[in-house]
Amino acid sequence: MFYPQEFEVVKNKGPMIIGYKTAKILGLLKDVGQIKSHKDLQDYYKDVFKILGCIGEPQHLTLKPDVEPVIHLPCKVHIALRSKIKELRK
Repeated sequence: MFYPQEFEVVKNKGPMIIGYKTAKILGLLKDVGQIKSHKDLQDYYKDVFKILGCIGEPQHLTLKPDVEPVIHLPCKVHIALRSKIKELRK
């Protein structure tokens, strides 16, 4: 099959603007199958799940009743870059 596609190449750092269908036709995407159950997932990623097993007896977590839950916002700057940004601000 042949599907003519028009492209405009620009020198710009931005998001890729290509659709799923075109990317698949060009061979940029490949369907690897459909996962319908956790068994399919385990079979597909056998190397990851080879150590899958039970942890033994049921576990129990005891929480302090007087502690209020908090939500921590994600860092706006990655921790590894903080020292470099401090240097730039000086």
